[in-house]
Amino acid sequence: MNPTSLSRRQFLAFSAATGAAVALSAAEPVEHPNIVLVLADDLGYGDLGCYGQERIRTPQIDRMAQEGMRFTQHYAGNTVCAPSRCALMTGWHMGHARIRGNSSLSIGPEDRTIAEALREAGYRTALIGKWGLGEDGSAGVPNQKGFDHFFGYLNQSHAHNYYPEFLWRDGERVLLHNEVVHVQDAQGKPRLPGAATKRVDYSPDLCIAEAVSFIRENRDRPFFLYYATTLPHANNEARLAKRHGMEVPDYGIYAKEDWPEPGKGYAAMVTRLDDHVGQLLATLRELGIDERTLVLFTSDNGPHREGGNDPDFFHSSGPLRGIKRDLYEGGIRVPLVARWPGRIAPGTVSNHLSAFWDFPATAGAVAGVPFSTDDGISYLPALTGGTQPEHPYLYWEFGEQGGKLAVRFGNWKAVKLNVRRQPDGPWEIYDLATDLGETTNLAAQHPEIAARADEIVRAAHTDNPHFPLLPRADTAVAQLAKRPPKPPAPDLHLADLAPVSLGKPHPTLGEAKADRSIRGEPLKVGGVQFARGMGVHAPSELVYAVQPDWARFVAVVGLDDERPSGSVVFQVFADQARLADTPVMTQGVVWHLNVAIPEGTKQLRLVVTDAGDGTGADHGDWLDAGILRR
Repeated sequence: MNPTSLSRRQFLAFSAATGAAVALSAAEPVEHPNIVLVLADDLGYGDLGCYGQERIRTPQIDRMAQEGMRFTQHYAGNTVCAPSRCALMTGWHMGHARIRGNSSLSIGPEDRTIAEALREAGYRTALIGKWGLGEDGSAGVPNQKGFDHFFGYLNQSHAHNYYPEFLWRDGERVLLHNEVVHVQDAQGKPRLPGAATKRVDYSPDLCIAEAVSFIRENRDRPFFLYYATTLPHANNEARLAKRHGMEVPDYGIYAKEDWPEPGKGYAAMVTRLDDHVGQLLATLRELGIDERTLVLFTSDNGPHREGGNDPDFFHSSGPLRGIKRDLYEGGIRVPLVARWPGRIAPGTVSNHLSAFWDFPATAGAVAGVPFSTDDGISYLPALTGGTQPEHPYLYWEFGEQGGKLAVRFGNWKAVKLNVRRQPDGPWEIYDLATDLGETTNLAAQHPEIAARADEIVRAAHTDNPHFPLLPRADTAVAQLAKRPPKPPAPDLHLADLAPVSLGKPHPTLGEAKADRSIRGEPLKVGGVQFARGMGVHAPSELVYAVQPDWARFVAVVGLDDERPSGSVVFQVFADQARLADTPVMTQGVVWHLNVAIPEGTKQLRLVVTDAGDGTGADHGDWLDAGILRR
């Protein structure tokens, strides 16, 4: 697949889209319209007044819907942040995207973004807010992926904290006036996630001011503004400051409500987000560039149950089943409101079936810049009253909580759970035309729909070594062929070396164990027992003082046999430099490591992190691990 090539279907879709735009604007052509994309963080389908919310007030977005179009069947890229944003920027669905789950993985140079295409076409581009697709020092930072200007957060966990110590501006840290207590790593060192003990600078307020300034500075040239606010995501580390996670300067109009405190905070966050959208729209009106600017508002996934928030209190999913991390409708169906005076008819509603991976094709069509993948279809015709091509299906996969699949085609929705344990397990089948809440499983009555869902998975899914999900006979050989060869036996076994640190102990299972799993049993992965190694608990970090004659670190690594739904990642560091990391490891799979230790290295650090649901119950083993001498 080549992101820059046009398939026949996509060529026809693009032609229809641009034709509709030309026909609509023949009297008053708009050359290179501005594009503003506002992305909320964990906002539910039912959290806006225009989608049925009764308690939380969102007058600005409701007015935006009255002046433009509201979509009823728009879907996020996935049910958590990073993969959803990957689909939004690259135009690939979860069967093809590089990032398919929350992780520290970055998009690469070959992952072309819509920002790159627009910048090449002469647009001034900016990302303000949360990125989550590339860490500092990687090839995936915003300024290397098409954005002229970036202000905000790179790291997703850093973005939990609304009062951080710093934000990023174009590769430089901007220090703020907040004081923060951090989560500690296994060595007792502070990590980015944290909560403020002194709260001065509220990041969403800083970001909206930056966004307004960007619009003002670029009023006379075409621009693309990706405004990715963190509202109303929870600060999951707020417990460190003994507060709930709905961090907001004040409760505003909800202060006197007889509601739980986190509920007041959540409502205040949503209304503050609404006010920020109002500021963007007011700026466009003031500058007289309203009619040459398409504004889109959406959310990256369904509502959360984090930081003390209760999504049931506000009916945040509306009539839908599920929340964030579900592939039921409430986890992935999200608001989409579009406004473009003179181009989009006011007060309209679209039932077009669309998804995040359609945005690059849509923005490209608006700007006259072809941007196509085999997955995305421009919904510009739906916006402007043209003939809209339709998706044959929509596809999602998600690796957490045992692994999940979902397919939407026509009014049919198919969901499969526990995919890692039962890749050929049963589908749940729902008719969304009569059962929007996905209450009645029709699998027994419609085996042909389940068979069609299987066909779609076979067509849509490609293997991703960083997010393995569907073990298949036809791909197992290819996976093994790509695996590094088994390393030689070590000269020094890890279990015999005196460590500087054995990592942070598990509260009940204790610290890492030599030649035993974390539970004290023999080391076993995939039913194979290993004699030597270290059993650890994720997250864990083993640290060893490097000796002058140490040349290479070798190991077989794998997730032990306790949790079929678990997943971990193994990493090797020389001091702070990362030497190697594995794909996401699931039960029964081993990986081979054979890496050179650079001269001058003082400490060898072996890290295991939980790559799944974050429950902290995943155990990984360093098997046949140790040192080759010079």
